[in-house]
Amino acid sequence: MMSCVKINICSCQKATNSGVIIIIIIITIIIIIFIINIIIIILIIIIFVVVVVIVVIVVVVVIVVIVVIVVILVIIVIIISSSSIIIIIFIIITIIIIIIIIIIIIIIIIIIIIIIIIIITSSSSSS
Repeated sequence: MMSCVKINICSCQKATNSGVIIIIIIITIIIIIFIINIIIIILIIIIFVVVVVIVVIVVVVVIVVIVVIVVILVIIVIIISSSSIIIIIFIIITIIIIIIIIIIIIIIIIIIIIIIIIIITSSSSSS
């Protein structure tokens, strides 16, 4: 009789120990998932901030370029009135260079946005 009682007590203790271990494992998994979700949210926020900063920089660059082009056009008008062909050719070349720079900047921005979208989709699909 005594041995039976002892065995039962032992098996109960083992059961409660394994139950506690399972509960601890489940809690740690939940905490890990929660931390991963927080990290993903922070990454997405950082990415959006970066995108906003890039867009602001692009807008500023475009405005500066437009101002420069307007100034150059004013200079062209002034020069045409005094008529010097070499200076006009030089100004046309500078305008072409500015347009090429704008196109390159736009292409770079599009590539960056595509990369960010790929990162967001891959991080959200992994979670």
